[in-house]
Order: sequence, then structure tokens, then C-alpha cells
Amino acid sequence: MKIRKYWHIIFVILAWSSTPVVTKILLKTLKPIEILFYAFLFAIISLFVIILLNGTYKKIKEYSKKDIFYLIFLGFLGIFLHNL
Repeated sequence: MKIRKYWHIIFVILAWSSTPVVTKILLKTLKPIEILFYAFLFAIISLFVIILLNGTYKKIKEYSKKDIFYLIFLGFLGIFLHNL
């Protein structure tokens, strides 16, 4: 289990360190807002798959619709608008 955590850490380090290089390459063909859109789309799909595989989607059902709305709104304000 401990070795698996190290592989996760290595993956995250590689993903974060490659971001500037990939962004520079993508800027030759895409607008910044398009890069941002695809990055968020990839993140949403990835997190959805992880939630399904871990079985933690049952915990999401415990939140009220009001709580989910607040989480989405705060995510939009805190991340999306910051990147514009």
C-alpha cells in the first residue's frame, strides 16, 4: 500500500511539472480559454471515473441540492474565474 502511494505522488509530480510545457505547445494552436475548457473537462471526467471506481458516489447523495449548488458556485468562483 505504501508503494502505491509513492506511485501516486510520482504521477502527480509528473503531471504538474509537464503542465507549462504542454500549455506552451497548445498555445500555438488553441486559445487560452479553450485550453482551460479542455483542462476542466478532463479533470471533471477523471474525477467522475475515480468516484465511480472508489464507490464514494454514495457519499455525494448525502448532500442536499443547496450544498451541491454552493460547492459548484464556490468552485466556479475560486478556480475558473481565477484562471481567466
